[in-house]
This record gives sequence, structure tokens and C-alpha cells, in this order.
Amino acid sequence: MTLEEALTFATDTVLLETGNALKNAAILYRRHFGGEKCFLVADENTYAVAGETVAALLNDNGVDLTQPLVYPGNPILPAEYALIQEIRGEISSRCCFPVAVGSGTINDLVKVAAYENNLGYMVVATAASVDGYSAPGASIVKNGFKNSIYCSAPRVILADSGVLRNAPLSMTAAGYADLASKFPAGADWIIADEIGEDPIDDVCWRMVQTALDDWLSKPEGIQHRDAAAIATVFYGLIMTGISMQRLRKSRPASGAEHLMSHIWEMRHLSVDGVPVSHGFKVGIATLATTALMNRLFARDLVDLDLHKATKYRMSWDDEERRIRTLFAGTQIVEDVIGESKAKYAEGSAFQRRIDAIAAGWSRICERAKRQLLLYDDLKNRFLKAGAPTRPEEIGLKRQDIGEAFRLARLIRNRYTCLDLAFDTGIFDECIDEVLDSETFFA
Repeated sequence: MTLEEALTFATDTVLLETGNALKNAAILYRRHFGGEKCFLVADENTYAVAGETVAALLNDNGVDLTQPLVYPGNPILPAEYALIQEIRGEISSRCCFPVAVGSGTINDLVKVAAYENNLGYMVVATAASVDGYSAPGASIVKNGFKNSIYCSAPRVILADSGVLRNAPLSMTAAGYADLASKFPAGADWIIADEIGEDPIDDVCWRMVQTALDDWLSKPEGIQHRDAAAIATVFYGLIMTGISMQRLRKSRPASGAEHLMSHIWEMRHLSVDGVPVSHGFKVGIATLATTALMNRLFARDLVDLDLHKATKYRMSWDDEERRIRTLFAGTQIVEDVIGESKAKYAEGSAFQRRIDAIAAGWSRICERAKRQLLLYDDLKNRFLKAGAPTRPEEIGLKRQDIGEAFRLARLIRNRYTCLDLAFDTGIFDECIDEVLDSETFFA
């Protein structure tokens, strides 16, 4: 599917300007926002690489530009709701449109703030680092819980090829890893589709999956700052975001790997005091869920004792007590209970789910295996792109992977490979096989 076709399904975004995009900033702002007063939101780094140029162009073309809101470049800006409140207040007091100049966090903060002020906004992308540019919604920490807050995507996205090419290599590698997560996320959607939990939307599937392998076919180009390779990754990230606009949820782009990443994000995972990027957390989780599904789908139906899984199914009351123990002392325990309860099945409802799993097991395995990259292929692509391949590189240990598997299953009402392994009674076995293996994370 082409970008032009995809934009016909978008509910918020009307334009992606690429190539030498910065020079058109003022023209496009006037065209899509009527030349109304605006201000830039950036950090010191993004303001230097793109914000100053955009500000000069807006001024030169007669746009009423108020003082920019520029955050420190160090430490890295956190995606916290308190900052959204600050930006929202600036929008209200200045009575003008915001223009985000940055990547993941800056865009998410402005996205929510603009939405809560009933305004559209424009984003000037500074790195091919996330799929969130064109996504409706933002991942924000509020009261200690990683929330997916609903909000509209930007009306206009400017992505200057020179700016993207010169972004820090680690940010582009993070974008590569984020895009690669769509392989296991797609397998998770196949699982949910096969057992009747979450049917696949064919349009969204084509937007994300049809060209996914092509978008990720030149990982070595990331470290060589190859403009075409970087532009292709960015294109894939934007298409992924548009698919979420169509469906109004993140299912086309997010599976168990993003839930694991949320666990680490809520714990403010860092290395030497520097927060680990979203893409690098997702990348390690992508390897982890690929490994888990490798073990899960190595089993034939005869290897599964589904009668035992049904007979010894934990009651919801017992599951809730377990959740309260696992999340004791956190601010998010009630949120987790709400999310878990929404997808937990027992009694006849669980029997229907088990029957669907039994009836479709061969097809689930076949479709999911076809969707996934082989673990070694995925790992080698990450190595070429400059993305981490071992938990230790992002401040984790092997046992942290096991813990994240167990906690991630509980925090969202989204059926994934984690739920399938749990429901069939082999969750702990599969986790142990991943952690004890000399193949995975070697």
C-alpha cells in the first residue's frame, strides 16, 4: 500500500512532507493552520538541529511566532503527564498552535497537550526513532503507570531527509528495532484472531505487514547513514502509525513486546544514568517474544494437556490475589487488576477459549511461524543496525526477562502469546526454556 492510499484511511494526518522538507515549513504551516500564531516546543538538541531553521522560516514568512518553549537537552526529557500540563497551560495562555520539534517524547507531550486544548498541531521530526509520530495516542507515565492516552495524531508531519540522516545513530537504530517489533506483534494479532479475541483488520494488516520485510532489508544502511535506508525505515514507522489512526488502537503495531517494554519504562530503566530508549527496550523484548514463540510453537497439540489446563484453571479471585502480591506497594495495582479482569476467562468462557485453541492449533502455529523472523536472522539484523541484542546492554539480567514476561501478561487487556502460553499451561516451561537456552541472548 502506498502512503497516499494509507492517508485516505487516516483520521488526523493529512500530509507527510519529506525530502528537503524544512524549507517548506512556513508554507505548509500557513496552508494547514491559516497562518495562526504559534510557538515551537523542543529541547536544546532538537531546537539546534531543526527548530532554529523552522523559527526563522516562520518569522520570514510573516507567521506570528511567540517565544519557543525549549527544554534542557540533558537529562533526557521524561514522558510524564506533569510536562503535558505545563505545555497545555502555555497553549492556553498564548492562544496559539504548538509546533513540536523533536521525536518520541516531544511529539507525545505536544500531541496530548494539543488534543486537550482541542487543537491540531504540526510536528517536525528529528529522528527516525519511533512509530509514534503518526499514531493517535501517546504513552505517558501518570501516577506511576504507563498509560496509553488517547489523542489525535499530528495534522502535518515534516521529515527532512538531511535532519533524519544526521540524527544520532542510536536513535535511528532504535527506530529500526521499533519497526522490527511488528513481526512478533503481527504474530500476536494472528493468535488473537484465530481464537476469536481480536479479529485482524485487513486494511491495517496490509499497511504494516505487506512491505515490512522490505522496509527492514538494509540494516547495515543505518550505521552507514544511508539516506535511502533511513528514509525507508521512517516510511515504515509512519505507515504503522497511520494504521493505528484507522483502527483507533495500537493493535496493528504492538504486542507482547511493547507490554514488556512498558514494564521497564515504568521502572525508569537506564544505563549509567541515561534512560534506555523506547526502541532499544522494545528491541530486546522483540527478541524475547520471538524466542518465547519459538518454544511455544515447537509443540504439537498432543504435547499440550488442555484438559489439565482447564481442570486446574485459577479462579479470578485467586488471580486477583496473585496480582495484588506481584504489584504490592505500587500505584498501579488497581489499574492492572482492571486490565487483567477484562480478558480473564473462567468456567464455560475459558472452555470455549480452550476449544478454539485446540481446533486452531495447527493453523495458529503455521500462520505465526510464517509471520515471525527466525531468531538468528532478527538478531543479526539488529547487530548490523546497531541495536542491542543482549539484556545486559540495556541494564537488564536474564531473570529480568522472565519477570517481564510474567508481569507484562497482566497489564493490558490484549491477548498475546503470553496469554496463549499461560492458558495452555506451558507458560513457565516456555520461559524456562528461553532463559536456559544457549541460543537465545547468547
